[in-house]
Amino acid sequence: MKLFIDSRDELRIVELNDVVYMKASGNYTDFHYANGMVKSELSCLSAFEQQVGTLYGDNPSPFFRVGRSHLVNVDYVVNISLQRQTVKFSSGEVLTLPKNRIKELKEGIVRKVGSDNALQ
Repeated sequence: MKLFIDSRDELRIVELNDVVYMKASGNYTDFHYANGMVKSELSCLSAFEQQVGTLYGDNPSPFFRVGRSHLVNVDYVVNISLQRQTVKFSSGEVLTLPKNRIKELKEGIVRKVGSDNALQ
């Protein structure tokens, strides 16, 4: 799935499958990619969240909003630790979040995959 970002000077095409997560940074959003690259885009996180939702339409989006600051691609999540308050991604990156946000993400992923697929 491709996200098109049209600015005054250029058109950038973002392959959403390569985005591990997005992080709000004032009026900018930092895109964290699987290859370790981080690219800032001039627009707020909620605008990108809305665009991503529109792109996926009726199909389930792999992106899950975690609080006010993060939009996480759950396809890259390999570990969630409530005790350490961390999310580990297959890219090797580790994100530290407040415990309530970690719990929110964990519950959201379980809902997404369905409780039948989650070993308890």
